[in-house]
Amino acid sequence: MTCRVSERSFSLTPTPITYETIKDEIDLLKEMGEFSLVFVSPLRLPRPPSFRIEGHRYCDEEFFFSPSSLNPLNPIILSIAKRISRYFSQSEDEGITLKEELENTDLKIEDGALIWIDCPYGTEFSKTIGGVSGTIKVSGRCTEYISRILVLGQYSHLGKNTTFGFGQYIIPELSSVRKVKPLSRGKTLLERAVTLQSLKKALDRLPNSSQGSDGISVSDVKKAGDMYLLRVRDSILSGDYTQGELKKYRIPKENGGYRDIYVQCVQDRIIHKAIGDFLAPVVDRILHTSAWAYRRGLSRKGAAEALKNAISLGYKYGIKADIATFFDSVNVDKLYFLLDGLFPSEPLVGALKELVGYFTQRNIKGLPQGSPLSPVLSNLYLTTFDKEMEKEGFRLVRYCDDFVILSKDSLSKDTLIEKISRSLTRIDLNLKEEKIVPVDPSAPLNFLGYLVSEEAITEAEKKAEGETKEEWTPIFKDVWQEGYPVYLTTLARCAFSDGPHLVVKSEDESYEKIPWNRISRIVIVGRSSASGGAIYRAVKEEIPVTFIDILGRTRGSLYPELREIPDIIEHQTRYTKDEDFCLSFSREIISAKIHNSYVLLRRNGIESKELKEIEKRVVEAKSLESLRGLEGLASRIYFSEFSRLVEPFEFKGRVYHPPDGPINVLLSLGYSILYNRIASVLRYKGFNARLGFFHKGRGAHNALASDLMEELRHIAERVTLALIHLGEITDRDFSTRKRGDLEIWRLEGEGFRKFIHRFEVTMAQKASYHEGKKMSYNAYLDEMADNLKRSLKLQVPYKALRIN
Repeated sequence: MTCRVSERSFSLTPTPITYETIKDEIDLLKEMGEFSLVFVSPLRLPRPPSFRIEGHRYCDEEFFFSPSSLNPLNPIILSIAKRISRYFSQSEDEGITLKEELENTDLKIEDGALIWIDCPYGTEFSKTIGGVSGTIKVSGRCTEYISRILVLGQYSHLGKNTTFGFGQYIIPELSSVRKVKPLSRGKTLLERAVTLQSLKKALDRLPNSSQGSDGISVSDVKKAGDMYLLRVRDSILSGDYTQGELKKYRIPKENGGYRDIYVQCVQDRIIHKAIGDFLAPVVDRILHTSAWAYRRGLSRKGAAEALKNAISLGYKYGIKADIATFFDSVNVDKLYFLLDGLFPSEPLVGALKELVGYFTQRNIKGLPQGSPLSPVLSNLYLTTFDKEMEKEGFRLVRYCDDFVILSKDSLSKDTLIEKISRSLTRIDLNLKEEKIVPVDPSAPLNFLGYLVSEEAITEAEKKAEGETKEEWTPIFKDVWQEGYPVYLTTLARCAFSDGPHLVVKSEDESYEKIPWNRISRIVIVGRSSASGGAIYRAVKEEIPVTFIDILGRTRGSLYPELREIPDIIEHQTRYTKDEDFCLSFSREIISAKIHNSYVLLRRNGIESKELKEIEKRVVEAKSLESLRGLEGLASRIYFSEFSRLVEPFEFKGRVYHPPDGPINVLLSLGYSILYNRIASVLRYKGFNARLGFFHKGRGAHNALASDLMEELRHIAERVTLALIHLGEITDRDFSTRKRGDLEIWRLEGEGFRKFIHRFEVTMAQKASYHEGKKMSYNAYLDEMADNLKRSLKLQVPYKALRIN
């Protein structure tokens, strides 16, 4: 620990601030045409006697920012001068008094924002003393004398209760020459707000909703795990974080027209949520009791009960009103003025300015609707209005921008509106005049969906469908992208739409009802079993429909009109040139392939220790060439053992073009269907299927499909064994013909149909894969592509499928 003044080791002997200590600050301030006074602890400064009115004994926001015959800076400067007179005094030969100097100065308040804070004290904290915190922006040039006063005032405090630490301010524009280091925490508020735990909690509390412009969903980030969140945390704390592009939606407004809603990327929502959750309990201590929205434990019903209580106490006259375009009208600069005072020298404020300022830079006014930061910041912004209404003797009940103001006296509507408007205007807000409703003391008041009177609270009649109140809400509904694909294969007798469900009738005459909002896309295999009504409903629900043939080749697609084009190819192309990624990815898919081969043999009574040893060596492979060598060795060992499982058929080893026997025919057919289906999924997900990381594309070869097929090859091998062991395929299902010296084997029609049926049964079976989630192999094809997308976009390791 070092002294803030001397920068030497801290001791109990104080180091005095000398003129030399502050000379550079004085010289710089004299040259400035504008500067700020940021009150970092409450300023409790009595008003000049002639400016004291009921409820306003101290200099508050109204005093500093309302038109007046008195320059409101004068009480500040005079108070400082009185306090620091013990340090230096004006020489008599200067021939001018401070008051005269103030009369001749051009200093004036140009802008700013202040908030009154009541601080509890005493043994039981039952008493409070208050003052204003925030920022005053000053224009004009300071004389030498006033510069000395304002600079030294930073270290002496001003006003009353300075022994409590009240009345401290800083002039941030002088920080470049300041020799006295500012107070700082051992752990900043930003470090406390953005932790792995807070990010995980924020992620868990986000709705499973719309993807951002980067195509990453909430579930994607959850699957990416702690490694990704730690990287986000580190980038925020280091100042390197960059927010993603916004996705724009338009929603209809109650009075016609549309409101633009901007959806952030999920990682931005997480950060906004984490910081918003951290700020909420801190800001809640400052908020007035009249604020009922976005506060833990408070609700609309509670606001209605507060209104009923106010009416019971005799507050029966007033108006119900809205603030016009509230969130769009928030002056973020004034909001920043408040934050600078409340959280001095804190990186948290800089982060907040970056997060909110990102929208401002894109010409999005005010606070962003939908951001988890907006509720807490909007309440903070309106606190000055809330407290001023109380000082005026009114009873206010406010829920976001909806409020009721009541008085015990029967004031005219115009008088009341004038007082409210004057307060709102100081923070650049206005009443929505068409929404102003006078309160009738003899009738219940309709407020927040309740009819409120002195006697009772009852629910009001609900608005007709389509009539919605414009206020801050998370405008992210659950969407079909978070569901699963539905494959309509030869196993489906028919499929039709029934209300909120797609109904699929299976070959065993059973029916499965699938909610439309849980379907990500529909894949129709072969001749369609889906009714025209089902396909039309899918299009209406903006659910893509893909048509593939029996061999898995895409034959056509139906996409929503406004479907977004994925941007994954840019990432894919970049990573194909990243040797470290290619090697890491290839190790994962090949080790998974060998693992799955080992498990399939073990399930059939064969324990291959050699395969387990090769799997271990794969993880340590130093190059793709050595990896390919290990893969080839593992394949030879695997198929030599596999040959023991296919009796009565003979299998001497894997032969590709052309397959030289029944087993190679079955394996090649299974691999081909898998390859084509994976390629179809990759194209749907926006990948370039020809651009692989392990296999190299040549001609029309879909190298990436070959990459991802490695972890799923066991499916074709499993189907082959099932057909043989269940006696569904015999040698009579095959035919041969000569092509030169080669004998070509072929699976005939009935055998082909048996294979397709068994393949579809296998692909439709549900099992637990990653994270214990149950899904079919058909659904896993989409999950696998999404897993690769997460790996490329979120920079997390790819995780291949391993059966057990």
